Amino acid sequence: MNKKAIYYTIDAILASVLITGALALIIINPFYDSSYSSKNYISQDMLTALSNIKISELNDPFITAEINSLSIDNPEISVLEQIGKYWALDYGGKAETLSGIVLSSLNISGKQITLKIGNESIYSLGEGRNEVDTAVSRRMIAGIDKGKPLAGTSASAYLRRIHDKKTSAYYYFGGFIGQGMVSFFIDDLPEDINSSGNSRVDNLYLEGDFQGDFLFFINGETCERIPGNATFNVNDATLQVDVWELPNCTDFIESGRNNFKIEFIEDIESSSVSGGFLRIDYRTDELQQETSYGSETYNFPGVEGIANIYDSFFIPGLLEEMNIYLHFKTNQTAYISIGERILLMNTQDEFDILENVTYEKNDTEFKVWIDDDYLLNEANFDYSQISVNTVPIRFAAYDITTEIFEGGNADIVVITDFSGSMMKSVSSWADQGFGVKDCETLYGHEDARKTHLARCLDNELVEIVLNYTGNRVWPVFYHNNDVSWYNNPEDKTAVKSYISNFGPQGKGKTCIACAINQAYDILNAYSGNNRSKFVVLMSDGSPTHCAQGSCISTSIEYGVEQCVGYCDTSGMGGCQDDEMIGCNLSDDSCLGAEENTISSTQRLVDDLNVTIFTIGFGLISECDRANNLLNQTATIGNGTYQHSSNVSELLNIYEEISYEILTRIDQINQSVSVQGNITLSTLYNDSKIDFTYEPIEDMPNPGKISLVFEGDLDNPSCTNTVELYPDIEIINAEVTSYSGPHWTDEVIINGVSAFNLSDYYVPYVRLGDPFSVRIPVDLLNPGTNSITINTGDSAENNSGCSIDNKFVYTALLPSVTERTDAMEFAEGCNWTVQTITGSTLNLNIPEEYIGGKECFYDPSFDYGDYTSTDAYDSAMLNLLDQLDPLNEGHIIVDLDESDLEISLTIVGGIPYMWGPSIAEIEVIS
Repeated sequence: MNKKAIYYTIDAILASVLITGALALIIINPFYDSSYSSKNYISQDMLTALSNIKISELNDPFITAEINSLSIDNPEISVLEQIGKYWALDYGGKAETLSGIVLSSLNISGKQITLKIGNESIYSLGEGRNEVDTAVSRRMIAGIDKGKPLAGTSASAYLRRIHDKKTSAYYYFGGFIGQGMVSFFIDDLPEDINSSGNSRVDNLYLEGDFQGDFLFFINGETCERIPGNATFNVNDATLQVDVWELPNCTDFIESGRNNFKIEFIEDIESSSVSGGFLRIDYRTDELQQETSYGSETYNFPGVEGIANIYDSFFIPGLLEEMNIYLHFKTNQTAYISIGERILLMNTQDEFDILENVTYEKNDTEFKVWIDDDYLLNEANFDYSQISVNTVPIRFAAYDITTEIFEGGNADIVVITDFSGSMMKSVSSWADQGFGVKDCETLYGHEDARKTHLARCLDNELVEIVLNYTGNRVWPVFYHNNDVSWYNNPEDKTAVKSYISNFGPQGKGKTCIACAINQAYDILNAYSGNNRSKFVVLMSDGSPTHCAQGSCISTSIEYGVEQCVGYCDTSGMGGCQDDEMIGCNLSDDSCLGAEENTISSTQRLVDDLNVTIFTIGFGLISECDRANNLLNQTATIGNGTYQHSSNVSELLNIYEEISYEILTRIDQINQSVSVQGNITLSTLYNDSKIDFTYEPIEDMPNPGKISLVFEGDLDNPSCTNTVELYPDIEIINAEVTSYSGPHWTDEVIINGVSAFNLSDYYVPYVRLGDPFSVRIPVDLLNPGTNSITINTGDSAENNSGCSIDNKFVYTALLPSVTERTDAMEFAEGCNWTVQTITGSTLNLNIPEEYIGGKECFYDPSFDYGDYTSTDAYDSAMLNLLDQLDPLNEGHIIVDLDESDLEISLTIVGGIPYMWGPSIAEIEVIS
């Protein structure tokens, strides 16, 4: 009990202390001033009222009059918003009146109320005693600013329709298509290209490396190159591209499928095309051409004669399924290869390789189906290796031998003059020339010593022709009055080594007959009837000796000297005009040696059917007799004679002869050499490969404009720079490559290999030859791009490139602009617009515009009366900028004035994004 009493006593004492403290505070602050809280409440309450009360909720004659006069166009907005509009439009009196209608009814005795917007007083009521004793509440009003319009117009522009958009459709021939009549088709031309019987096809453009003259048929009609002349005459030189524009044949083109036929009128060996394309230039109202997405078809060209095709197709994604249908006629062997994989071979009427393929046979006509299940499970085809790639494809239906696959059958004797005069410069008789032996260095000097240059050029020929298994080369030198040769003809390394190390300098006289007799002995001993035989003879002057015995001798030994010869000195002295014995046609002192040369040549051709190429080395053009002799020798040998004193030209001559040899032998490249009876075969153009794939690119936006662009790749260095528009979407790109007797073996885009034929580890002769190589579009950059195209006969043997190659791509341009911001005006303008071809369009935007503003879009970028705050002007300029991706002052859509319809969607009354402006209520007690 005592403890409890103590607790209660302490409690009472603490309570007394608290009460005493409270009383003390009351004495110090005798009352609590609530005036600030009151002022703050009043200012907030007034702003809330102005913000929440709608104009329509007020019954006042002023407001009624403003609504009736449309000064207030929206009675459903708040009083504060309408006061803000009056303020922005500089209607201070109206703002004050409207403010007073609401605020004057408030009981604010002893206080001053002030409404401000943007620190500008709108309305004031009452009178305060102490300006320091102030409360302020604030609120934002969006979309208004002093002196600026309250609402504007927004616009977007789009091409509602395009009349006569110019575009093109292409058909590409493969690297080699032949041999015989060639047929093909182009599908899916738009319906509107010949609407109402009025053709909108502007031109047909045909180019290609054709090997013979031909007739050209379109949908069964004969296309005349010029009126009255249906024959297409071609330049049949290797890698000579012929070009024709055929505007008089455009009426034969129809919508949908069009069938074409090339009917060669020469022999079967000249009935082929080594690359090229047909382009149909037409006009359409379609914004975008239809493109396949996820599935495609490669259609074989038809060939009637000797079916022999080297081509390619592109798989633009991850290959999922592939099915092959072949329709052909043959009583010989037929095969198809995709990449390095041979998928079909038959001998007579039995299929030897693909035992489980489905096929029908009617006499010598076959229909063959190779389905996806077979390709994957029996042929073990690895689809990943050919996905997103240009795939070489090969079809043949003729009598194929193992030798065709292994390489060539050429036996070649290369005769090189190493007499005393060869110690001189190739371009001058006054000195011994640049004597370094390194070939790359030597090729850079126009005064190269002939002996050293000859060794280098001989090895260039050896490198090319011995790149193919089955070809053979024997080098023969006449030097120091003797003939030397080397007998290891198939070993390229050994042959080149012998040539490189032969004879340090030129020495001795000239017995061309002795060297030709040596070639006869070699070919007679080591070649045979099934081999192609060639002699390449180089000399820098007239012969000085007959062969031993007489001037019709067949010996390889030097005989009686006939003359001093053309500058045929020891190689140490000069050569003056008066010393050039045997040069003039009237001087026949070397006649015996010349006649011996001719007789030995005739024997070589008559007995062994040898083809002879001759080369005049150095300043031989100064000697008529030497020129005549070498030309006569080549004529007898059904070959060619060329001469030069220029290092680069001589290098070209040796390379041309090398490839000429390759084209003349049996199936070293792509053309079949036909001898004896011809066994015809046919591949029908309903043959095809269907495939589906998982695309790696998104499906094109259908609201964009598709345009086709074509540019030349004509740099002899084989690397070209192309500029791509930075703001366009490329959906398809390809390069064309003329390879002639060789193969397109590599395409490099911006340093990345887009195609490399050596990825297939078999000789090129086993592979298809792409003419058109598709480029994955992700390898292309906006702006500058580097494109390199190489051809060759193997990965190690490059043969340069053509200057007739092209880069073709399809791009999408936006046809709709983004909506502009709210603009103050929506008047419009009369536009004069320049196109990429220099023509101009005159367009009223909007169409009903009749005002006097003149706006311009051209390379000066002086837009005339263009108004940046006009919604029509702004939307139109945005559209033109999109159609001018390089910002060059002209649109890249080449249209006539009546062909372009531009629609603008207008939305008015859009509040501007001004401000926000600040409204505040100030209360002073």
